[in-house]
Amino acid sequence: MPVEDAPSASLDLPKGMVSVIIPVFRRSGFLAEAVQSVLAQTHSRIEIIIVDDGSGEDFVGQYRLPAQARLIRLPVNGGPSAARNAGIAAARGEFIAFLDSDDLWLPDKLRRQVLLFRTQPDIGLTYCNHTEIDQHANALGAVRPIRPPGPDPFRALLRSPIIKTPSTVMLRRELLPDGCRFDPAMRYGEDRDLWLRLALRHRFQCDPAPLVRYRVHSGQLTCHRHRLANARAELKTMNRWRRWIREHRPGCLGPANRAVCSSYRELAKAQHRQDGSTGLPLRFLCRAARACPWDHRVYSRMLQLLLRKLWSKVVQLRPVRG
Repeated sequence: MPVEDAPSASLDLPKGMVSVIIPVFRRSGFLAEAVQSVLAQTHSRIEIIIVDDGSGEDFVGQYRLPAQARLIRLPVNGGPSAARNAGIAAARGEFIAFLDSDDLWLPDKLRRQVLLFRTQPDIGLTYCNHTEIDQHANALGAVRPIRPPGPDPFRALLRSPIIKTPSTVMLRRELLPDGCRFDPAMRYGEDRDLWLRLALRHRFQCDPAPLVRYRVHSGQLTCHRHRLANARAELKTMNRWRRWIREHRPGCLGPANRAVCSSYRELAKAQHRQDGSTGLPLRFLCRAARACPWDHRVYSRMLQLLLRKLWSKVVQLRPVRG
């Protein structure tokens, strides 16, 4: 198992090779399953790059990695952006595929995506559908339909996060030069931010088949206990994109306003779930209405919160019967 303390860039891009980048932070149990799902791929031309994001000796010592895997160790925890960027810098394949250390791939995932690139040489990025599993890899619910990118993936990504997890994505290595990678300052929403930047210049395609098993558990960054912080981060990102769009692509201002509105709605929901308050969530919903006045979901949520507030007042005023 080769170990690298720092990534080494390579300009050699072997035809058909997929560089699989797996960032990991203190997740040795799930990591073994993730790596096994890569080794089980029907597409054989792969390299596995595991980037440990400053877990420390105690955790790294628990990794049981196959000889085919290269391990890059970052000295400090820099978050998912820094870990993925280190893997990209070390990648030697024509294509790059991301796999979170708690997710799993079905055996045909890489083969189908490489075939999409071969049959549609003008696409730069492809993604697939996924199923949700629990921490024991048991299925959670039915497969939901996937949204295709359409002729303008930038607009599609503004309307909604059509790519649910980086584990579904494969892209051409040439799309990620030094200045166009994950933003290391972002610890949430960094993937959607990069997809938006790539969608400005490249065509996307999707495979509707659920080729990824996305694990839902309490240790992930997207779990409910991080929901409020994540909603704030998402709003910050969408506001930044709206400012850029207003100046550079005013034709996309409508979808950008809807994205900001959606972010405010999610923030209001997360705030209410966090502390049960109504004042601050209502303020967020008012801002959502200013961003997109015709979104009926904003007013429906406002009414729900106002009725709850009114009911709580009624309960407080009820006489106590002795």
